[in-house]
Amino acid sequence: MVKFSGAWLKSRLKFLKNMHCPDQANCFKILQLMLDNEADEAQKAQFEWQIKNCMPCYKMYRLDAAIKEVLQTKIEVKSVPGDLVDTIKLKIKNAV
Repeated sequence: MVKFSGAWLKSRLKFLKNMHCPDQANCFKILQLMLDNEADEAQKAQFEWQIKNCMPCYKMYRLDAAIKEVLQTKIEVKSVPGDLVDTIKLKIKNAV
């Protein structure tokens, strides 16, 4: 028979009950840095704590990681004519 400590059980219940993140904007910023491998050590530590303690952040991370993986494995890279690239850059520059 498996025995669980009271502290472990409380932490799991807190994890399941925490259905919204009070610092969602900051968490989303750090999530993007993690997915892009641009987070510093402090951000990595905060991210690890957040996905262990916040269900919405964990779900957002899993979804974004799955999307990134699909995009990396399923998108075909094709060359684009140089004049098309120049036209797009010019339109972006004029729009800004």
